[in-house]
Amino acid sequence: MPDAIRSITSCGKSLFMKKPVFLLCLILVTVASSCTGGKVMEKLSDIESFIDARPDSALISIRQIDTTSMRTKATKAKYALLHAMALDKNGIDTADVHIIMPAINYYSKYGTADNKLKGFLYLGIEQYNAKQFDQAIVSFYKAASQELKVQDDNLHGLLYSRMAVTYMATRDYSQADVFLDNALKSFQSCNRKDQADKVLAQKATNYVLSRNNYKAQETFNHLLSDTTLDMSLKRSVVIDYAVFLLSIPTPNDTLSYNLISSALNKGGHLWHSNHYYAYAYLLNSIGKTDEAASLLKKLGTSDYKDDYYYYYWKHAIEKKRGDYTSAYYSLWHAMQLRDSIINKAYDLSAANSERAFLEQREIENRLRLQNHKLVEGIILFVCLTMALAIISLFLLSLKKKKEREQEKERYNIMIDALNRQLLEIDNDNYRCKAKFALLADIYDEVYRFSKGGSDTSDHFYRVLQNKIGDLRSNDAAQAQFEKLLDAETDGIMTRFRKAFPFLTESELRMASYYFAGFDNTTVMLIMDISSLENTRMKKSRLKHKILAAPDTEKKMFAELL
Repeated sequence: MPDAIRSITSCGKSLFMKKPVFLLCLILVTVASSCTGGKVMEKLSDIESFIDARPDSALISIRQIDTTSMRTKATKAKYALLHAMALDKNGIDTADVHIIMPAINYYSKYGTADNKLKGFLYLGIEQYNAKQFDQAIVSFYKAASQELKVQDDNLHGLLYSRMAVTYMATRDYSQADVFLDNALKSFQSCNRKDQADKVLAQKATNYVLSRNNYKAQETFNHLLSDTTLDMSLKRSVVIDYAVFLLSIPTPNDTLSYNLISSALNKGGHLWHSNHYYAYAYLLNSIGKTDEAASLLKKLGTSDYKDDYYYYYWKHAIEKKRGDYTSAYYSLWHAMQLRDSIINKAYDLSAANSERAFLEQREIENRLRLQNHKLVEGIILFVCLTMALAIISLFLLSLKKKKEREQEKERYNIMIDALNRQLLEIDNDNYRCKAKFALLADIYDEVYRFSKGGSDTSDHFYRVLQNKIGDLRSNDAAQAQFEKLLDAETDGIMTRFRKAFPFLTESELRMASYYFAGFDNTTVMLIMDISSLENTRMKKSRLKHKILAAPDTEKKMFAELL
């Protein structure tokens, strides 16, 4: 028994003697780790001070940091945020959301409003790069929820511009324009002209995509007349402007080619598939057919293979060459691809509902802090309102469905007529070019819709109606059509207008469409006549007016109706 006691006592003394050494080692390790972590945080703060002015140096410095030396969540969060910022500011479009997640996880609980805004902003940017537009817009709205607490117009402008391009990606051009205006005001408030100019360039692109040619032209002119515009941005704007000029009613291929060539010679570059294919079209247009064919062949084997723009510009080249059969099939392929893009954009429309959910949740949280019962009343009211809204929408959808059924036969007749016109072009005589030129944009929409589907019919009918409406009010397009018709028919419209000056403009237009070979259904569609019966009646009256006139060629004109 005494031996056992002595053994225990000896062990106790040994442990007592070793404990101070153990404690000392533990303290030294803790202090060393703290000093290392402190140095990393100091390094990160230093990088943060010059990341805007020298983003390339900031990225190099960040990559040199030993991440294994970061012990605290605060250090890891700051590193993650600065890493994501540096990548974006250097034009490296990473889609890896894991880079920013340490910052999101930490700043959501402990960060300042500035850090929360930046964290969700760069999370949204990474989600945008991954084409997760619905998730990106939610992240951007989370960032926007902090904007009133952050007095940084430059940061606000960056957030608004990113929200705008995300809406542009989902084809919500009106909403994109709102955020572009907000971004412009923010950058102007903090005297960031370089950023404001980039936003103006984005506005020009948004106007082009939304087919607001007047606003697009105005914005391009403003940018290109600015002598202080950054040269790199100016070259990019010149290329966008040159491609835009190919989409207007009276394109100038030579001017577009000269603009792009000038920008490329000064260091500019083509960065979008639409640019490359438009350039191939211009090479073909000015006679450099071998270069155009070589570029198209190269693009066809690149990452841009099966791109919508590949088939669209291929169709334009084939149409320019007079190969209408090939042009038709290329256009058909382009429309199928664009249909897929549009459907994908529609699938992302949930972004709006998620944004509304986030906004409503923020309101509910604030009210809950003030009065829990009041929040319950508001929730009940919102639910009732939503229920009434759903019922109203359901009834409205039934009404619209009934209206669509009533219009279904009329639209089917229209679509069949348009399809028939294009399919008969190869067998048509001198009038085929004029017919194709007049209704090219409308054929574009018809073939996009060729596979049908009730989920896209409303959109198609609206677009078709807008395009036909534009055609009716576009005197320049009518003049161009008659000019082309004259060139192919020994001046038939010039002679007709001279011979029958007493006819109304509407009657003259009707005559031109029949001279070009359009049938009664197509004329009814173009001129917005209520029925085929009324179309035939108007045609008959016009023929009687012609035959009653003293002109020597009246019988020939009447026979063409």
